[in-house]
Amino acid sequence: MRDEGAARIGSVNADKTTRFGIELAFGAQLTDQLSGRLAYTYQDFRFDGDTKYGNNTLAGTVPHTVNASLRYAFLPNFFVETEVNWRPYGFYIDNGHALKSDGFATLGLRANYDINDKYSVYGEVRNVTDEVYASSGLVVGDANPGQTAFLPGDGRSFIVGLKGKF
Repeated sequence: MRDEGAARIGSVNADKTTRFGIELAFGAQLTDQLSGRLAYTYQDFRFDGDTKYGNNTLAGTVPHTVNASLRYAFLPNFFVETEVNWRPYGFYIDNGHALKSDGFATLGLRANYDINDKYSVYGEVRNVTDEVYASSGLVVGDANPGQTAFLPGDGRSFIVGLKGKF
């Protein structure tokens, strides 16, 4: 598919691909107050002997993703938590592997206070370090070097809220 200026704006399905992935997660209560959680995702999605792209990885696939958090409970109804989201390697936005994002890591902090059995208040700071990164991209067959292709990740943000259980 092409736009009015003849630039490619779409992609087509591949004839043969291979797809392999694993996802592992675990959590642990480290002490009475401290708990942790770790999740890891690996994906290897690629062409299988494609005439144009050989055995390249499929565009838009992130090979490794790690999410880890530590939570400290000051009281039974009050905790603080820190979380890291890490993509050590970037991803190609095109099947020809001409344009690739960078890896990144973001840090988040949150706190939660349970007022009673029904209501709690919380606050969160996402992307504490205000990391500039590409969270995703426009997947295409072949990218042009000047093409707008990456979608930015969220900058530092602050969230405050009230949760209710009904």
